Amino acid sequence: MEQLQQAQQNFSILDQVPLGACILRSDLTILFWNSCLEEWTKLSRAEMLGTCIGDRYPHFRQTQYANRLQQIFQGGPPTIFSSQLHKHVIPASLPQGQMRIQHTTVTSLPALEGDEFYALLSIQDVTDLTFRVQEYRQMRDRALAAQETAEKANRVKDEFLAIVSHELRSPLNPILGWSRLLRTNQLNSATIDRALDTIERNAKLQAQLIEDLLDVSRILRGLKLNWEIVDLANTITSALDTVVLAAEAKSIQIGLSLNPSVGLVRGDSSRLQQVVWNLLSNAVKFTPSGGQIEISLARVGSREQEAGSTKQGVGSREKKAEGAEGEKTTLNQPSSRSVAPAFTVNHQPSTNYQLPTTNYAQIQVSDTGKGISADFLPYIFEYFRQADSSMTRAYGGLGLGLAIARQLVELHGGTIWADSHGEGMGATFTVELPIYEESREQGKES
Repeated sequence: MEQLQQAQQNFSILDQVPLGACILRSDLTILFWNSCLEEWTKLSRAEMLGTCIGDRYPHFRQTQYANRLQQIFQGGPPTIFSSQLHKHVIPASLPQGQMRIQHTTVTSLPALEGDEFYALLSIQDVTDLTFRVQEYRQMRDRALAAQETAEKANRVKDEFLAIVSHELRSPLNPILGWSRLLRTNQLNSATIDRALDTIERNAKLQAQLIEDLLDVSRILRGLKLNWEIVDLANTITSALDTVVLAAEAKSIQIGLSLNPSVGLVRGDSSRLQQVVWNLLSNAVKFTPSGGQIEISLARVGSREQEAGSTKQGVGSREKKAEGAEGEKTTLNQPSSRSVAPAFTVNHQPSTNYQLPTTNYAQIQVSDTGKGISADFLPYIFEYFRQADSSMTRAYGGLGLGLAIARQLVELHGGTIWADSHGEGMGATFTVELPIYEESREQGKES
């Protein structure tokens, strides 16, 4: 008792410091318990003095604590229980229910009598500091991620601008070259026809490139659609007429399966034709000579009924195709397609227009062409994204067709997605548009 009283007198200054302070004797008896610890733990000095801290907090008997305290009681150098590994040396809760995070330094203190040493625990509450550091790290990580994203976007845009410059300049070279030759008036009629064909073809190509760029600009600024009732069978046939010659030039066979009972959709006929044309042009471009393209139009059930299946692999996709009402043909896929896993990327509508329908018209364009790698598939519908710049050079074009198709489909309240079993395994693009149901529309209008 006398030793406890002497300790209160000699160490009373520790009540003035903004730290938790506790003095232990070598048998772990508490000789001093300052007012800060009283406030933190809600345990009074009278309760704690003279008791064994190991009885109150058993972890003090654990080896990691006992060994280090033993060195202190022998006059050893200070030791630290860091907040990273020993957050709660003297457990104390905050009003919000959280535990105070502590950083504890233990130092040797000459005993009041004899040659022994006490252990002085100086406990700093680093709760706020720890949370601020965590918040700072999170802000830093977010900033680094944003910077990385911005740098990546800039790189993609730089590559895209380089491709645009190349693609816009390329058609000009034959146009200018043949124009100079025509001015010489030394060409025969057959060469003149060839020159005019070349000039016309390259002029149309450049006009299409510019039109794609303008479409991107129109979509970003808010494209206005001319709504009407559309027969997709006619839309597909019209789009097909524009790519037949290009397909014949590569000896590509095109299979067509249109279900006449699919029904009508509501939309902008010219924009829907553009969607189909973009998909067909993409298929023709990336399908090698002698390849095959299949186009189908079918009626399918509600998207909700098939929820969870659209992002699965080949199994659910095949099941979905089998369930398509009125589908006339089954695509003759290579046998390896039934073995390799299918990769799918799906875009739900961000929508500007959504009919209360439960049925959809499904357009599918499948090819036996280059296919899409699993790494690139998630970006297939993004602007300014190319599988690689060399491919663009090899095949030409700006790579905007699919991005424009996605935006147009979503403007119609539809969905578009792509499937591929990988490079060299072909690809399938699927578009679903809500069926126009006159009775529902009339009910909605009334």
